[in-house]
This record gives sequence, C-alpha cells and structure tokens, in this order.
Amino acid sequence: MTKSTATAIVPLDTPELAVPTDHLIPVNAYPGQMQEIPPSRMFQIKNALDKFKAEHGADAPVYDASQGDGGASLPGVPKELLNRANELQIQHGTGYDQPFGTAMFRKAAAEQYWNLQSASGWGPGNIVFTQGGRDGLNKAYQAMITLGNGQVGDLLVVSRVPWISYNWGPYGMGLNVLRAPGRPEEGWRYTPETIKACADFARQQGRGVAGLVLTSPDNPTGRTTPLEEQIELAKAALKSGYPFVLFDWIYHWVTDSGPSDINVVLQAFTPDERERLIFLDGLTKSLGASNIRSAWLLAGKRVVDFIVSQASHGVVPGFYAQAVAISAFEIGFDKAAASIIQPTNQSRQVLRGVLEQSGVPFIMGDGYYAFIDCTRYVEAGGFADTGDIGTLLGEKFGVTIVPGVYFSDAGANWVRFSYALPPEKTLDGGAGPALRGRSLARRDGLSGALCQPAAHASGGLRRDLRRASGQRAFADPAGWLFGGRRGRLTPPRPTTPEQGRACAGGALLFQGAHVAFRQAHRPRLEHAPHDLAGARFGQALHEVDAGGHGNRPHHMPDVFFQFIKELFAWLPALPQDAIGVDDVAAHFIRHADNGGFGHSGGGSPGQIQALPCPTDSH
Repeated sequence: MTKSTATAIVPLDTPELAVPTDHLIPVNAYPGQMQEIPPSRMFQIKNALDKFKAEHGADAPVYDASQGDGGASLPGVPKELLNRANELQIQHGTGYDQPFGTAMFRKAAAEQYWNLQSASGWGPGNIVFTQGGRDGLNKAYQAMITLGNGQVGDLLVVSRVPWISYNWGPYGMGLNVLRAPGRPEEGWRYTPETIKACADFARQQGRGVAGLVLTSPDNPTGRTTPLEEQIELAKAALKSGYPFVLFDWIYHWVTDSGPSDINVVLQAFTPDERERLIFLDGLTKSLGASNIRSAWLLAGKRVVDFIVSQASHGVVPGFYAQAVAISAFEIGFDKAAASIIQPTNQSRQVLRGVLEQSGVPFIMGDGYYAFIDCTRYVEAGGFADTGDIGTLLGEKFGVTIVPGVYFSDAGANWVRFSYALPPEKTLDGGAGPALRGRSLARRDGLSGALCQPAAHASGGLRRDLRRASGQRAFADPAGWLFGGRRGRLTPPRPTTPEQGRACAGGALLFQGAHVAFRQAHRPRLEHAPHDLAGARFGQALHEVDAGGHGNRPHHMPDVFFQFIKELFAWLPALPQDAIGVDDVAAHFIRHADNGGFGHSGGGSPGQIQALPCPTDSH
C-alpha cells in the first residue's frame, strides 16, 4: 500500500479520477469468472421442521440439533445485562462513535476481559470492535490481502472440513480458499507438515498464501486444539511464509477447561511476530448474543490502523452491542455467561457418554458440536451423502442436523450435531435414556434416528422389506434391545440400495417394538420418546390385538405376524416388579434362550438371530 502524491488541479469541466493514475486498480475480469457464491444453507435447514410441523401439528415435538445459536436454544443474554446495556446507551447518547468502537469498550476489554499484561506488548489500542464475527472476519481478510502479499487471488488456508462461511466469505473478498490435508481419525487437525505443504502447494500454483485460520474449539468438528499446539502451528505457519495467522476463538469460553489465555500466546512470540497475529472473539456463542452482533479483533498496530481507516468509510460499529459486552465484563464474564456455558457443558457430557457407548465414530472436544460419522447409515440406505439423511430426519421425524457435506466433501458421510441445549432437553431428546441404561432400544444418540428414515426412503417399510428378497435384516437385536451389552452380531452388508433400505428397516422394527411396549403395554415403565417408528409398529400390535391374536391382517407379512404374536405371549410372563431395563432384559434374554424371538436354539444370549426379512411369497 503506497502513499498518495500531489497532483495538478484538474479543470472543473473535465472528469477527474479520485486517485492518481499510478494508483488505479487494474482492470481485471476475475469477478465475472468466479463461481457463484451460494447462500448459506444453515438458514434453510429449519424449513424442514416447518414441513414436519405442517404435517404433524404446530405443537409436535421437535429436536433441533442443527443450530449454533445459544440465543435460540438457550436463554441467551440475561435480561439484567440487556437492561444495564440500555442504561449505558442512554448515558452515552446516540452520536457517532469511532471506527474502532469506543475507548470505553477498549479499556473494559483489555483490563476486565483479557487482562492484557504489559509483557504481552498489547493494550487497548490493539482492540477493534466489530459488528459481529462476520464483520470482523471481512475486515481481517481485507487486511490480509492488502498488508500481506498485496494481491488478490492468494490462498487462505483452512481445515479440511471448515465452517461453511470459511469456504465462501474469503472468496467473496478476493481470496481463494485452500483446505489443508487432514484425516478423520485425527479430527482433520493441522500439523506443521500439512501447513508447510499448503505453502508449497501455493507456490506451485504461482500464488502466495494469505494466512492460516486456526479455530478452537472448532466448527463443525468440535475439536479442541490445546493452546501449546496452537502456538506450535502458528509458529510453523510464520516460518513457512504465511503473512498472518488468524485465531478464531469465538467458542473458547464454552469449554470444560475454561477460556484461552491470550497472554500465553502473545508472550510466546517476538514483537515482530505478534504483528502477524489476529484474534477474533465475541459474544455470539459464549453469551448467546447472536442478534446483538458483538465481536472484536485483537491485532498488531499496523493491522489495527488499516482496519480503522477502512471502517471509517464502511461499517462503523454501533454502541449498544458494545454496551452489552461492557455490562458482561463488569460483573465478570464467567458469571455473565454461566446460563450458556454451564448447560452446554452438561449436555456435552450427556452426549459424549451416549456416543462412547454407541460404537459410532465421532469427534468431540468443546464448544457446541459433535461431528458424527454416519457412513454405515449412508451405505445401508443407499444415500448419496448425509444431505439426504438430513432432509428425511427433518421432514419426517422433526430432527434437524447439519449434513457434513455442507462443509466439504471430506465430511460427506458425517453430520454436525449441536448439543447447545439444556441437559434435560438432551436427555429427553433420546440421549438420556440410552446413557442411563433405561431404554430397551439402542438409540445411541443418532443411530436409532438415522436408521428409521432409511426404511422409508423408497416409499414404505413393508415394500422395502419385501424388496430384500430373503436377505436378513441389517439389525442386531441384542444390540438394539439390550444396549449392546450382550455381544454383537455381524450383519450382512447389503449389495443394492433397495436391500440397504430394507436392512435398515429391520432395525426399525426393534426400535418400534420398544416404543410400542413402553407406550401401549407397560405404562409403569419410563415414558419413551414417541416417534413414527413406534407409531407404525404400535399400530401393527393394535391390529393383531384387535383380531384376537389369531388372525393376521391381510397386509402384514407372516413372519412379523408371528413375531408380534410371540411378543404378546411373552408380555404376561413379565413380572410386575420388572421396571428397569436390567430386569426386562434379563427376562427377555431368558425367553430368547428358550427358543423365542427368532432364536436359533441353544448357545449364548449373544447369538440371538436377526429376524429374516419376508420374501415376495409372503
């Protein structure tokens, strides 16, 4: 960036350029060659819930695991903070503030929030308030472009499965996005080697690297990178020639271990290296202040001066969002944010326990999210990716997640599951019963829900089962009915999408049997969440019951009619004191060992066989 030079006065009757000709932006057609930037589908996911409610009623229970909005799923900013911010706004007035915010905010953030130490070399002057995180990021991208290599078209390095807006936000500002190498078994984490590989790749492409984005806790994976590792990665980036490293700490308060200490990071770098560090933080996640739009950047003097100069001609932040932050800083941020942080941390423990028991691969650190590998369900259902699963879950079952394919192809078989909810909501949503060991169905967080829509994908469970043409159900009844404590079966791998959906439908039966028992026949047991699977199977039980247990409804396959008859025969033998899963499971296993429920006869309870799918002859 160069200084302007004096120019001769142009006659008033002649057009005049605003800057000298040697500083004009060269004509470049790259905007017309860019890929069209799609709108974020994050704001469209809830449309599936609207469709579900339109079919099942406005009061139909739903479970929204898609959101990353603590202002919607949790209480949001406490009213007393909003009232205090309103008082500050009245005292402050409604005149223009500075492009960096206000001196009042800078001082409160430096002293009460960050506790910036003199040894760090930074103070209030290194802080710029921004109108939300995206405004802060756009200003950071502009600084990277201009103060880094001084050119558009360079590469901003992000993780292999990045936040959706890290794919497109930089691109709209003139930066290409490069997703770093990474492996799912390592949470797609950076290493010094992959950071260097990206710099080498950029040079091979005839481009430079503009910067590296380090997000911890991460969105969407939830991976938490220890502070020491963040420092190591940042040093590797600077050594490899990255002009800047951006630390996205928007979730760093929502952790089990507490917030990151910026002083530790700053003091690990030389004064010159600090000038190449940028930190993003704000209230969106930690205080649930999504629509307050309150965030801030910390950066070296050169970056701050550039951003302030640009903001004076662009977005000058409003005061109320600063006042909300100041109000939180005044009483102590840990206290102010407790209504968001505490329930989220508790829900994290609930979901982690369920996922650990489920056997489903997942990534989970801190923040709001777990990233769950649904490959087995994608393959069993013959889906292209988890986008199809997400649509079915939302529209048919009132459960929303974010398909991993929305983030990148590397996440195509994964889903982002938000647990930023009260722990009781997480428990009631299905995770709790499995974690407490009181559910006969193996829900495993998502595993039960994801098998259910697979059975409906081709237009109905019965039709899909018949298409299986004699294939055994893709189900583990011991696992589904007893939480996997009695051993595992090796299910057959379907070879066609139709067989896959049918096999997934076999798992649906065991899920439905559990729900039907608990709702229709064992009211003294804990109430299980109602779902369409239970309703469908419960209707079948009712039809057999109404027929006196001796007449098979004409539309019901014989093998399932026999199964239902056995269930009715078994129910009276269940002792009245069999309330919990341990008692019920023990009696169920004993019955199976005696030859019931499709058992092959003899052997251990872990050898309970999956029911065969009916053939077309049924």
